[in-house]
Amino acid sequence: MTPTHHSLLHGLSTCLTHIKQRLTSSTEGCSKEDKPAWLKASSGLREVRALLSVLCDIIQWVSLLPVDAALTDDQPLDQAKPTPLPSRATSLLTHLHAHLLSRISTYSPSQSRSEPVLALAYLLKTSSQPLLALLHQWVGLSDTSPADAVIDPDDQPWSDLGITRHALGGQETRWEYTFSSSKMPGFIPKADRRTLFEAGRSLRLLREASGGRHPLCAGGWDLSGSWGWGEEKE
Repeated sequence: MTPTHHSLLHGLSTCLTHIKQRLTSSTEGCSKEDKPAWLKASSGLREVRALLSVLCDIIQWVSLLPVDAALTDDQPLDQAKPTPLPSRATSLLTHLHAHLLSRISTYSPSQSRSEPVLALAYLLKTSSQPLLALLHQWVGLSDTSPADAVIDPDDQPWSDLGITRHALGGQETRWEYTFSSSKMPGFIPKADRRTLFEAGRSLRLLREASGGRHPLCAGGWDLSGSWGWGEEKE
């Protein structure tokens, strides 16, 4: 699995821990109260049910079942046919972003901060951290680019960004970079993909020509790309 897949699994584990705590709290509360408490808990657990449906849909576990279908004995989960998650990191992130965008575009403003939507936003933010770190390295926002130091000609450290490299002849290892825009995550605007690629390639040419002494090669610009939510996105 890629670092993106590991990050997604970590995020899912956090969501499942939250669900477990919600269920435990509701059960303990109802055991000490009367019928009205059960009714209140039942209303709250509908949100947990919706969150579970979203998580199952994300990992494509019960994708063959209707979204609002009741999980009855007629439709047991162990008989649902799972679908493999996308194997490429960028495809997985595009998958998560599509689910989030679908719900934001169809939900009302009051639903935009519901648990399913917030869980999707959290999973996308968590899962995209490895790719954002890689993008920072490529365009020189990070202090160092360890991937550039790997001289194995078969190693492709930038493949998740749609960038491949080929070793050129000579006494020292030099690289020629090629780019496939379609292999970048779907949420990166198409108009910006080529710009990001050219920025990183130009930085490497400048580093080679100046021996790393040009100020633009220093890195450490205290700039980073990240996800925002609501008012924070500005």
